[in-house]
Amino acid sequence: MQSRPRFGYLVHDVARLIRAEFATRALKHRMTQTHMRTIAYLGRMEGCSQRELAEVIEVRPITLGRQLDLLEASGMIERRPDPLDRRAVCLYLTPRSRARLDQLHEIGDGIYERAMRNLSKADRETLHSLLETVRDTLAEDRAQQRGESTQTGAVSHHGH
Repeated sequence: MQSRPRFGYLVHDVARLIRAEFATRALKHRMTQTHMRTIAYLGRMEGCSQRELAEVIEVRPITLGRQLDLLEASGMIERRPDPLDRRAVCLYLTPRSRARLDQLHEIGDGIYERAMRNLSKADRETLHSLLETVRDTLAEDRAQQRGESTQTGAVSHHGH
């Protein structure tokens, strides 16, 4: 039996605990966890498509579409025409959601301080740097796999 939890389980457990703490603290803002995640990620990806945002927050585009409809109706997001594709729209925050995003960042900062309180500043920086490296490595691998499968699919499709 392994004495230390596997890396994936450990990362998942930390993320789950952070999400639970975040949801508890954010209840007073009357936003669902999905709405909070949508606003938070859109704050980092303004101008993206619905498909791109859905991929990052790990929901189906149709599911996200319903959430975006609600957020748009409540004045939290805007859909603007994509200047490069007249059939598509790009997603943007509104001033109202920017204020909400600031509140969400404050909540996140408080959770970070609480979670990291037993680590030195140097350990915090090292942990952050290491996690960024792991994320970037996995993202590069995923992008390469997608590129290969797209190229392979294109070759086999045209080869028949």
